[in-house]
Formats: sequence, C-alpha cells, structure tokens
Amino acid sequence: MCLVIAFGNTMPHEDPHSDRKSNEHKLIDRWDGSRRTLLKALGASAVTFGALGVGTASAEQLDRSNWSASASDVYDSGHVPAYAIGGGESWDYYSSGESQYDGLWFEVDLGSENTFDELEMDCTDSGYPRNFDVQVSDDGSSWTTVDSGSASSGSFTFSFASQTSRYFRLLVTSSANGNWLSINDLWLNDTGSSDDDDGDDGDDGDGGSSDDWFTVESDGTMTDPEGNHWQAQGVNINGEEWVWPRNNTGDADLMMDCWNFNFLRVCNILWDQCRDNEQFSDNNDIQDKIDTFTAKNAVVMLDEHCLTGGYYEDWQVDEISDYFIEWADANPDNPYLWFEVANEPGGSDNDFDLWESHVRQIIEDVRAAGHDHVIAVPGMSWGQDTGGNWSCETVGESDSFILDRGPSIVADYDNVIMDFHIYDQWEQCESKLETFLDDVQSKGMHVLAGEIGVDNNGDVSDAFDYFTNLESNYDNLSWAAWHWYGGDDNELCTSGDPEPGGYAIDDCTSPSNLTWFGEEIWDMTH
Repeated sequence: MCLVIAFGNTMPHEDPHSDRKSNEHKLIDRWDGSRRTLLKALGASAVTFGALGVGTASAEQLDRSNWSASASDVYDSGHVPAYAIGGGESWDYYSSGESQYDGLWFEVDLGSENTFDELEMDCTDSGYPRNFDVQVSDDGSSWTTVDSGSASSGSFTFSFASQTSRYFRLLVTSSANGNWLSINDLWLNDTGSSDDDDGDDGDDGDGGSSDDWFTVESDGTMTDPEGNHWQAQGVNINGEEWVWPRNNTGDADLMMDCWNFNFLRVCNILWDQCRDNEQFSDNNDIQDKIDTFTAKNAVVMLDEHCLTGGYYEDWQVDEISDYFIEWADANPDNPYLWFEVANEPGGSDNDFDLWESHVRQIIEDVRAAGHDHVIAVPGMSWGQDTGGNWSCETVGESDSFILDRGPSIVADYDNVIMDFHIYDQWEQCESKLETFLDDVQSKGMHVLAGEIGVDNNGDVSDAFDYFTNLESNYDNLSWAAWHWYGGDDNELCTSGDPEPGGYAIDDCTSPSNLTWFGEEIWDMTH
C-alpha cells in the first residue's frame, strides 16, 4: 500500500571522504549507528570484535615498520595502500576507488618471513570485504590460498592456520556494488595457536547451529523446518514506527488460533524521511513479536516499508543490510524469522539493473554474515510487477522484474522468494493473473502475494476475486491479506475499536461480523 513517501533514484556511489554512517539520514533511533554496540548488547557474536589495534587477547601484532603495500585498484594519491599499514596521518586510509569485485586484491610485503595466524582489519562502515580469500606467497608471484572468509562489519578479526611467509594478500571474491574496499588499518597477528576449530573467527556461513530451516525447493515449493510442505496464509500487521496505533503482540491467539494465519508481514518504517504520516511507537516491540509469534510456529517477516515507488540510495542499502543482520544475529537459529528487501519499488519507469544490484547486495550481506533466513524480493511497478500494465495484456519478461531477473536471483542464492502485490494493475481480467502465476511456477520460483486487498485508493475487489479463484491451483504461492488493523478500506470486520480490524472478530467458530473481504480470507484459512 502507498502510505509513505518515496526516495529519489541515485546510482550507487561511495564518497571516500565521508563515512556513510555520518549521513544526515539516520535510522529512527533504535540503535546508535554502530552494529557492534547493538550486537554486544544482545550478546551476539557473528564476528569477533576486539578493541581496534589489539586483536584477540593472546595476539602479538607483527611490526609493520618494514612493510610495504600494493593493490589492484587505488582511488587517488590521497588514499594509497600504505595508509592501511600505518603510513600517513592517523586519519588517512586506503580506498580502491571502485566497487568491490571478484578479483580485487590488497597485498603486503612484510619485508622478511614472519609467522602469523590472524588477520585484523578496521575498514570504513561500508568498505569491508564481504567475501575474501587469505593468500600467502614466498616470492610475491605464486600465491596459495590458506582460507576463505566473510565479514559483516567494518572491524573484524579472522583466524586461520599458522603461516610463515613474506607476502600476504587479501583477495576479494564477491562484488559489493557501490561499496569500495576502504581500509583504515590492517594488521597481521601471531596468537601462538597452530590452528583453531574451523580456521575462522568470522562468519562461517552456516546460518547458526540449527539444520532445521525453511527450504525453497527447485520447483518453487517450500518445506517447513519439520520437512512438511508449507505455504503462507497470513496478514500484514503494524510494525516499528508504523502509521497506525494499537499494539498487536497480544493478538497472537486470535491471529494463529482463530484466523489460522501462519505468516505475519510486519510493516516497519526505518527512516525519519518516511514521516509523511503521523507515526506510532506502539509496535516497536519487534523482539517480543518475534518471540511470541514464532513460538506458535508463525513466520514473522520484517518488511522495510519506506520504499513505495522509486529506488534506494546507496547508504540506505547498507543500513537495510545492517538492520536485517542485527535481527538475524539476535535470532540466529530461528527459521521463522524472515526478511523482505522493500515494499513497492519502481514505478512506471523501471530500472531492472539498478534494482537487481540493490537486491543482490542486501542478500549477499545477509548471507556473508552467516544467515540462511528466507529473504523476499519484491517486484517493481510499485510492487505489482506488471510493468505499469493497466490492460488485459499478458505480463511478459520485459514487463516483470520477477519473470526477467527472478530466476537468476533464486538460482544464485538459497532460500529466496519473490513478492508482488495484487491491486489495480491486476484488476482487468483473471487470465492476466493466471498466466503470470503459470509463468512464475514454470520458472521454479516461490512467490508471495504480499498484499491482497479490495481497495487501493479505489475499489480493486475484482483483482482480489481473481486471486481467490486461482490461489488453490498453485503449490508455490503464498499470500498475506492487507491489513490486520483495518486502518483503511481493507477491513476484515464490520465494526471494532479503534478500527474494524481482524482483532474485532466476534466469534472464532462462526463469526457474524466479517466483511465480504473478511469472509473470503476466513474461507481461505478454514
């Protein structure tokens, strides 16, 4: 639903002279801008964070006075590799001047053979390597990869089997569009350990200790943590700083035991710029929602709802990644916590390349942090993904981000689903929606109709009716009704206080106060 303002379209770019976290656009103050501060408060440890320049407790830092450094890419003479190994002033740092890519490297000549088993890096907030290889060499020409790792924050340590070599190289192994490699300081340490448990004090990419996760199969169907076929039948609910009041955490029994919902799309507003409407803090209890709802085996999907039309700016992509990683770090073994990249991106003029780059960066950041939580990717054209097609014409690949880019995205990353919304662009004829769903199914994708309703600044009940006629035909299709609160004309009940939302149902066996919309939703879940 279009409830908040859209952001402008800016191509990804990083200014080496400014820390992205110093941008005047701040997340609403749920945290102080430092992922490490929040992680420490939660007791999470996705990456080993030590005092900068100290390493692990028993580490001995190698003397850097005889070191020299080089790199495959250098921004300018004010950001040379030497600044990452102690050269220049204390505020100087190295920067690649180019988005990270598979093959970008940073090398150090230690001057003589040294023994070390730990890499310690302090990068800018967005300038850390997402995925990398640690390599060593005796001659600076022939390189041996000793370990591979990933990072999810600017400052981290990474342990590996002890090496005795003269040359060290950090080789970036994945892209990070719009994010340069920017290193404040790099150290090599000798902890005195010949090896460690798994050669990695950073992220090991296994998504926590639990093997029981939702799985998106190759045909687009899903299995739940118990191995059963699963499809979402759910509802949108108020989340953090949302534009409607009334806390909903206490509605868990009504949602799951009365309405039989198994999926909750939690709508969150993350930035001050979204305050085009009055906002409420009634539902800022996100961890309580996760604990309460997932204890009843209902999925909680945190939706970033600021983006309604248009595209993210590059700093927003980083902060969304951080936001998702924070919650995944706090709930590393909870498969019922999911994330959605955005609400309704794009518009009448869709840039598939730009949106795909944003989507891939966020997914890669979450996966690099070691988390396998399901991630939903919305289509374009204000989330309806028709290419702005208000006719009965078939939606083709050139119109639909999901059909055109979805197959490669779900092939490259595990546990990714697509999302689209069914409103006025689907109002014209049932065959248009049926053909689209057939095409999604044939491409082996799971698709969530993340918002279905009967009003979108005008009556769209025909589109909703088409969906209810078709939904039982697809085992790769999930859905979420808009909206539990009933703050607009998509009301589940005929009366209620403060609004006729789903919580106002008068009887959980034979309800008598449901709207036509509410009756249709009730029938689909019973």
